[in-house]
Amino acid sequence: MSNFNFDAASFDEQYVYGAQRPGYHSSRPIPDAEVELWVEFMQQQGIERVCCLLEEQLSYYESDLLAAYKRFFGGEAVCSAPIKDFTLADEHLLTETILPFLADSVQKNEPVI
Repeated sequence: MSNFNFDAASFDEQYVYGAQRPGYHSSRPIPDAEVELWVEFMQQQGIERVCCLLEEQLSYYESDLLAAYKRFFGGEAVCSAPIKDFTLADEHLLTETILPFLADSVQKNEPVI
């Protein structure tokens, strides 16, 4: 089983993690089973929230990836903050969406990927 390059965001981080997207090495369209394997692995690691930074890659999936995340983690536990590959996050997106979601995850003691 893959570990999806799952790891903490920094050496002593307890709540914020990073990983490859579901089906990273799969051909398109990425089947729902790949998403389910990814979700199962993340839940086994104690992940309770998802901050999805995917943009054009969302079209790679057989079904709606964000809807799947919401189904498995709950609607309030999923943040979509699309960032174009190989670019930095827009300052507004970072300060108004991503960082508040991560801070809320830490405040609630809910690990986030």
